[in-house]
Amino acid sequence: AIYCLVSGYFEGTGCVENYTQILIDANYDPKFVVKETGSSKSGDMPASPDYARWHDLKNAHLKDTFVGYTGSKYGYASAAEAPELLYKGTKIDDVFEHVPRKLRGVFWMDGNPLPEVLATFQYGRYYSKEQMLITPKVPWGWGFWGEEHVIPNYEPNCGSALTSTCVGTPHMYNVSGKNIAQSYTSGVEDLWVVKIESDPEEGDFFARLQMNQNGDLGSRWVDLPPDGVPQDYTFEQDDDGVGPAGTRFFRGVYFGCGMVPPWRYGYTAKKIIDEDGNRVQPYFDEYLTFMQEHRIIIMWEADGW
Repeated sequence: AIYCLVSGYFEGTGCVENYTQILIDANYDPKFVVKETGSSKSGDMPASPDYARWHDLKNAHLKDTFVGYTGSKYGYASAAEAPELLYKGTKIDDVFEHVPRKLRGVFWMDGNPLPEVLATFQYGRYYSKEQMLITPKVPWGWGFWGEEHVIPNYEPNCGSALTSTCVGTPHMYNVSGKNIAQSYTSGVEDLWVVKIESDPEEGDFFARLQMNQNGDLGSRWVDLPPDGVPQDYTFEQDDDGVGPAGTRFFRGVYFGCGMVPPWRYGYTAKKIIDEDGNRVQPYFDEYLTFMQEHRIIIMWEADGW
């Protein structure tokens, strides 16, 4: 921790690199404009979402809609329908085809101790030279546990903090899906950044992830004490021979800012809808078993979109 402080960690350098700095160095604007409010323009995204499709999906599939504390709009979808809704809501021409194939589709965050269930990367801008994907917190991009249970329906289990993967403990994750859905999606200009360090298409995929707030490419978000500890995120292909190759990933979280050994924690991201919109088996059925017919919360519209 002392090394982090003196080496500039809290400014986003040192122990944890700000991956988007390479875009600024390449003369891209340091402010990533997610959406130009009040116009049909797409900001720094290659194309705008299909807003008419969003409304059609909402009208046909979402129940018990509500307005969150930021003014964003949400609704509940069945577990069976939700992954395909996210796929359709974020598959946008002139965007989708440029995203690396292994990042297209819809992922189930199997083992995530927070009530976050589904994720997408496919509505994002891909910088091919830098091998970097920037994905905004777009409506229809994420799915959350749709019931009031504070912990999804698995038994949290935490082993040795320094030697084994920690799945979570109830006192750390005492939050409802409805609350975290609103909290996570409150910053519509916040970004997920995927910095690919392997071949984007061939062989085992490996990437590092970070979050940037308010479209600021000059500084990455860092979780600091007392609310948290510095973390480094990864997305590592981890095929198990059960599902198709390139559909199972270790979503790593490494604590400790270079401690030896690092505190390795994470969960498994399983692709359950592939790039063609088809269900990936057996992972889709495993996801349905996990959900036990509980619902998913989806943000379908947000201020500025």
